[in-house]
This record gives sequence, C-alpha cells and structure tokens, in this order.
Amino acid sequence: MQTSSNPLNEESTSKKKRSKSIFAVITNSIGMLTNGYLAGLIGFVLLILFKMYGSNVVNGRIQDAFTYAPTVGYLIGQFGFGKLIDHIGRRCGLIAVVCIILLGSIMTTAANGTTPTGLMWMAIISRSIVGIGLGGEFPCSATSSSELINGINVKRRGMALLWSLYLMVELGTTSAGVVTVVVLVIFKDNLEATWRILCALPIIPSALLLYYRLKYMKDMTYQGNKSNEHKVPAWINIRRYWFLVLVPSVLWMIYDFVYFPTSMFSGIILDRVASNAPLITTCAWNILINAFYVPGMLISGALVDIIGRRWTAVLGMSGQAVIGFILGIWYQQLADHYFPLFVVLYGMMLGFGELYGYVGSICLLESTPQSIRGTAYGVAAGTGKIGGLIGAASHSALVNRFGLTGAFITVGISASVAALIAALFLQETSGKRVMEKCDEEYERYLVDCGFGIRAKDNQSYDDL
Repeated sequence: MQTSSNPLNEESTSKKKRSKSIFAVITNSIGMLTNGYLAGLIGFVLLILFKMYGSNVVNGRIQDAFTYAPTVGYLIGQFGFGKLIDHIGRRCGLIAVVCIILLGSIMTTAANGTTPTGLMWMAIISRSIVGIGLGGEFPCSATSSSELINGINVKRRGMALLWSLYLMVELGTTSAGVVTVVVLVIFKDNLEATWRILCALPIIPSALLLYYRLKYMKDMTYQGNKSNEHKVPAWINIRRYWFLVLVPSVLWMIYDFVYFPTSMFSGIILDRVASNAPLITTCAWNILINAFYVPGMLISGALVDIIGRRWTAVLGMSGQAVIGFILGIWYQQLADHYFPLFVVLYGMMLGFGELYGYVGSICLLESTPQSIRGTAYGVAAGTGKIGGLIGAASHSALVNRFGLTGAFITVGISASVAALIAALFLQETSGKRVMEKCDEEYERYLVDCGFGIRAKDNQSYDDL
C-alpha cells in the first residue's frame, strides 16, 4: 500500500533545512570575522612591539618577517585546504582549520624568549601557524557558504555571498583597531599585557566554532570525493577551466599586492607621517582608515547584482587607481598640511579596493563545478597571497628608494592594470541557476571526455 506524502511535513522539513543552512552560513561568517580580526591585528601588534622595543629589535627584517610568515601560512592553507576539501568534504576542512587557528593563537599568546629578538621569532613562528588556519578558512567557508546560499535560493546571491563572507572579514579587520584602543585604555602603559590579550581574544570564538562544527554540521555540506576509483585526471579540468581560474587569480593577486602592505603597515606609515603622536592616537587614526573597508564592501554587495560582477570590479579598480595617483603626486603636501585629508584619502583608496577585491572570487565560485570548486578557489586565493608576498617584499624597497610617493604611485598603476583586465576578461556570472547550469555543463563535458561521472559528487552513474 502506497502512502501519500504529507505537504505539511514536507514544508516543515524544508523550513528546518533552510534554517539549518542559514545558521551554518552565519557560523561561517563568524569564522571569517575572526579571520579578519586576526589579519587586521598584526599591524597593531607590530606597532605595539615597535613602541616597546624600538627599531633596534623591531627592525626592517623583523617587520618583513611578521608579514612574510603569516602570508606564507596563508599560501599553504589556501592551496592545501582548497584541494583537500574537494576530497574530504567541507566540514572536515572547517574543523581542521579552526583547530589550527586555536593552536596558533594559544602559541602566540604564550610566546616567549630569552631575549627580545627571541620573543619576536617565537611570535613570528606562531603567527605563521595561525596563517595556515586563516588561509584554509577562506576556501572552506567560501565554498561551503556559496553552496548553502545557492541551496536556499537567495534572490541576490552575489550580495549574500559578499556580505556573509567578505564583509565579515572587513568588520573583523576594523574591530581589531577598536579592540586595540579599548585594551590600551584599560591597561594604559602595560603594553606587554595589551598585545598578549589582543592575541588571546580569538581563542573563545574559535573554540565555540569548533564545538558547532563537530556537533551540528554533519551532512549539511558537500562530503567530498573520497574514492579514487573514478577520479578525473587534472588535465581534463585544466583544459576546460584554466582561463576561468586565471582571470580571478590575477585580479586577486593585484588586490593583495596592494592590500597587504597598505593594510599591514598602515600603523607604521601613520606613525611615520605623524611621528610625534601618542600610540593610542596613531591607533585611532588607523581605525578610521580600516573603517573604510566596511562601506566599500557594503557598496560592492549593493552593486554586484545590479550592475554586474564585471563593472562593479572595474568601478572599484578605477577609483583606487585615481586616489593612488593623487596620494602619490601630492603626498608631501597632504602629509605636512592636510593630515586628516590624507587619512581620509588613504581610507578611500582601501575602500575602493573592496569593490573588486573579492568580486572575482564570487565569479569563480559561481562558474566552477562543485567537485573542483575548492581546488579552483584555493588556486585563486593562493595566487592572491603570492601577490601579497610580492607587495610586502617590494613595499620596504619602494619606500626606501622613492618614499611613500613611489608606493602610492605603484598602487595607482596596479589598479589601472587590474581595471583593464577585468573590463576585457572577467566573466559575468549574474543570473539564476548559474551554479546548477555549471554542474550540468561539467557533467556533459565529462561524458564527452569518456567519464560518466556526476559533477556534484564525482560518483559514477553506475553507482547511483
């Protein structure tokens, strides 16, 4: 006897599934918020250590290492976990990265040494471990959230992705400055306690995330292709998707080339421009600069589904290029006579970057099939961090040779090149059922290549 389905039960199950998916996206957002805090914190910690130990200890080599070590960690995390989560699943990746972040945060907080230089290197090693976790969080949360958001049929998918993922990163970056000022006010001249507390704060939300991901996130995300029986050769995927991955990778590389040195060294830059200002004043100006990331991302999310991914990116790059050239050409006059205007323009330059920084990654998430989405995203994000390494390495050399004028002119040139690339080559991925169509096209492509495999789970049709 056949039983008829109950519409009320089906509706109730659908609502529960939607609620669980929304909550999972929110927890990914918390992970990205913590990610942004830890990424933004490094500039403030570096500034505090600089004030504590001076330029003899926190010299150019130490400053560069504080930038390079986490960035190398990011690189390992993004490349490694991007590939890994296509095989072990999104949830396993999310659990692994939060464990790494917890370990690195605890090590950073407890860092010590027989000499101040030894302390610096222990903190740098610990930060590199944090960097691996932060780098891994990007592909894990981005792929997971994109698939969950697409599953609950959000009308403005681009806005939902940008705001749930990358807006949280920027809020975290901004909150790092606010928290730093609050802790400085509380502990005043006790800078040792200040920087350790700042590094310890992410331990609590990370521990809560670990609990949620272990207990509640089962069977909610892509489980991965754990079998090698029907594995698709890499060249099959490269042949079809190399250009779709290349363009967002280059744009992300240019973005991080600008973003890493200008954000991580912003405290040092402001301290150099206003060298007589107290530490808390320098931090407060830095908060104002970082605050421009948030409206930049809000505008990006508002525009991305209206004017499209490509033209949102071009608008952001063009604005950043113009302000970069203005700061480069009139740097000395602005720094000497119009310092508040200099800070506002600096912040606007970073804010315009948010209109293109992550839009390319949204295009990538929407235009690659589920079974290789993590790998494609990891390649693009990792390539971006290579740009960050190059930017951080060249920043000191540019400033030493050409002053900050040369650094800002370089920003203008880089953003101009990125605008041209986006206008000509960035694929527009707005519209309904884009991700489903991508999976369907991939299935047909695999069949044409002699692989009867479903795009969503890499299972043979015979196994279904």
